Amino acid sequence: MTTNPGCPGGDLNMNDEMTVGQPVSPPSGRRRWGVFLALATATLQVAAALGLMMIMGTPKGVVADDLALADSSSGEILVEIPLLDNRLQNKQTGITRVYDVQVVLKASTSRASWIREQITRHGHEYRASIFHLWRSADPAHLDEPFLQTLTRRIQDQMLEFLGREASTGQPVVREVILISGTGFPAE
Repeated sequence: MTTNPGCPGGDLNMNDEMTVGQPVSPPSGRRRWGVFLALATATLQVAAALGLMMIMGTPKGVVADDLALADSSSGEILVEIPLLDNRLQNKQTGITRVYDVQVVLKASTSRASWIREQITRHGHEYRASIFHLWRSADPAHLDEPFLQTLTRRIQDQMLEFLGREASTGQPVVREVILISGTGFPAE
């Protein structure tokens, strides 16, 4: 046995061969086994997908929609009717926060004058219910990006107050638009 000062172990047998720069490859049996498993898995996945397609078949009686956004044959035009433009408070977190809020109702032009008349007669009742809803709202609902929960609750209140159209059964107020800032502490 000879000692090699450049070798980290220091000892080098004369029979040992050092190959520098050659990558060490795994035994060919392990590589073949891995390739076999990968091919078997891919084959099973393809077979499962084809089997599922054969079992399920093609959907019958399905008609594609052309994604028409508005039915132009009805000729219905929606108008915006302002209901509320005020500062509302919420103290559910223990800190009073003030929000600048606007509520706008969307309805058909045929019902717009009737809704404006109802707002003139019962507007304070409608606004008081929105004030109450806002004051009792969960802070998480006030932080929603599109205020979906509060919008849905106001729409439900408007359905309760103004009802549905007799001819179509659709709500008189088709949509509620709720606009609000992030709020600021009042204290």
